[in-house]
Amino acid sequence: MDGRTLDERVRRAVKVMESVGATSPVTEAALAFSAHLSVSRFAHLFREQTGMAPLQMLRLIKLKNATKLLLDTRLAIKEIGFLAGFGSAASFVRFFKRRYGMTPREYRRCNCDDRVPIRNGGVGSGAGLALQEKQAAVE
Repeated sequence: MDGRTLDERVRRAVKVMESVGATSPVTEAALAFSAHLSVSRFAHLFREQTGMAPLQMLRLIKLKNATKLLLDTRLAIKEIGFLAGFGSAASFVRFFKRRYGMTPREYRRCNCDDRVPIRNGGVGSGAGLALQEKQAAVE
């Protein structure tokens, strides 16, 4: 990252990711279309601008939404996984544990929102923080 701000097309794609509900699956092709780019150019630009693939960012956004549901509701873990956009409870738990180092149930029990350690160092609660960190590094 060389001091530039995020490309408007990348910002638009992130907004699409954040606004789409779990019942509307998002594909890289759909994101590329919304950015008026080919899939390969979009994937390259997105990774260049954010340091991660579009679907990685989408997964972070889903996880962030899940953490909010875990702390703000008493819904079942399986239901939260579905509402956040994961295809199965198993995939939700697997990705959650990989990201936060604990299961969704443990996360809910500790009720420590922004103090949860993230596996790659630092602290935070998901995609919003990841994007803010990337934007801060760019600006």
